[in-house]
Amino acid sequence: MKLLKALIKKSKIANDDTGLIFLLHGYGSNEKDLFSFSEFLPENNHIISFQAPTELEKNCYSWYDIHFNNNSVRSFNISQAKESIKIIYNNIMYYSKLYNKIGKITLIGFSQGAILSWSLGISYADKINKIALLSGYFNEELISQRSNNLEKLKCFISHGEYDPVIPIEMARDSIKKTKKFNLNYVFKEYPEAHGVSNQNLTDLIDWLSI
Repeated sequence: MKLLKALIKKSKIANDDTGLIFLLHGYGSNEKDLFSFSEFLPENNHIISFQAPTELEKNCYSWYDIHFNNNSVRSFNISQAKESIKIIYNNIMYYSKLYNKIGKITLIGFSQGAILSWSLGISYADKINKIALLSGYFNEELISQRSNNLEKLKCFISHGEYDPVIPIEMARDSIKKTKKFNLNYVFKEYPEAHGVSNQNLTDLIDWLSI
């Protein structure tokens, strides 16, 4: 098994109710990015922030390659994305056995990390309890299997109204595409670009605490 590089913050409240929160950064970032949220996240969780496996340049990593043509139309390496999903899932299971016998698992993903979190949640809702999807979208091409427990999956979906990287329409379309799954979700839009505002973070923390 490929063990991803990770930053880990162990909970001071280590008992049977202690959960795990996994952080998946976006394209061109690293494991330190979302880990900056760790001080605000619920204390009864171990926080684990993964670094993507593909190095783009120093301190910049990706979960899968993105390609641009002359018209700025994006395509991406589907097989690479599916491989990252497998690697992430295996790492989640590794740390779950290590720290968390009861399996309270949350994923928080930003951008490319959110796209993969969508797929992981839909595929493995029997293992994953919550997914927070920040500035991403649902891509059906990445779903190789569908969990039978999707009604139990809780989702927090947020997006910037002025996002130039992943337009808000893609997030809204994701809601329409996933209605067939009867997900328990919260969807919030913010007057921002491709990022996480203070209000977005506050709303996320409130949702995690429920």
